[in-house]
Amino acid sequence: SSTTYIDYRHQYPFSYIGGPATVYAGALEGNDARHIAAHMLAQEFRVASRDTGALKWTAGAFLRSLDNDEHDTYQTEYGGILYPEAIYIADDTYRSYSLFGDASYAFTERFDLGAGARYFHDRQTTFDGLITQQGDFHSTDPRVYASYKITPDMNVYASIAKGFRSGGFNSSGLPSYNPESLISYEIGTKGLVAGGRVSYEFAGYYGDYKDMLRRGLVYL
Repeated sequence: SSTTYIDYRHQYPFSYIGGPATVYAGALEGNDARHIAAHMLAQEFRVASRDTGALKWTAGAFLRSLDNDEHDTYQTEYGGILYPEAIYIADDTYRSYSLFGDASYAFTERFDLGAGARYFHDRQTTFDGLITQQGDFHSTDPRVYASYKITPDMNVYASIAKGFRSGGFNSSGLPSYNPESLISYEIGTKGLVAGGRVSYEFAGYYGDYKDMLRRGLVYL
């Protein structure tokens, strides 16, 4: 069992100028007083087989509760007009859990084969001072892997796994963004030479990433 609790407070000034080369064309400047408060509780339970015998397995569950509240006060001048004490609010909550399991079997002293899966569910709620948005993101992500000992001092292995990251919400009613997913492939070798005095590892990776999120400006 593993338990983590984080209580976070951050207050800081933030100054900005929308210079001539930006979309604001030099018409924006100001400073903020930013206040962020967050707390998170995470809990993981895991049970595993003994590290002996041909069959090895692990199973468990993970839960996370996260609240992040931001409250900013702006002193902004735009187009020659001062907007004093403007307020920005971003209150976000995340309630997520996952269930996972993995098992491997040694068919011979040299060859192991394993597989596992993880189910993840995330519920998000965000409030920007005007609009509340809520949504659920979930995924089941499998993994398959194998290893073979060519000699007692040399091992080759390969794995295929699926990864996932939740989507989320933009403020002011702008469109939400979709989850990201990844299929990763790995093949490699590990071993010992010089009577065990030198170890080595070589690996190759390939990732097929879908819907990767990028931040940028949208000109309307």
